[in-house]
Amino acid sequence: MLAPTMHDEQDWYERALAVTPGGAQTISRMYQHVGPEGYPIFAKEAKGAWITLANGLQYIDLAGANASIPLGANHPDVIQAVSRYLGVSGTLSLPTHLEVEVSEAMVEAVPFAEQVRWVRTG
Repeated sequence: MLAPTMHDEQDWYERALAVTPGGAQTISRMYQHVGPEGYPIFAKEAKGAWITLANGLQYIDLAGANASIPLGANHPDVIQAVSRYLGVSGTLSLPTHLEVEVSEAMVEAVPFAEQVRWVRTG
């Protein structure tokens, strides 16, 4: 299978550059930083360990969405849990019991972690 080239999605790339610095929301996703030689430009979707590019080619997602996804992308149990929570409240401006429970589970699962701080960046 041949790797996609920039030519495959030149129009999309130019559109992205016109509205987003570097064409991506994070430096680690910028095409010029990850390699213009045979590196995919755009993804369409992901499921489990597989990522599908906009042109339909599929690869194992070794980058892991710029983070750790231990259950893979779109894991059905995660989708169900998130959907259930969104029906209750979504994102709130005050701490929730769920944050405490998840933090406790993380501290218990990671022997060297004493505390957890949830942050958002960007």
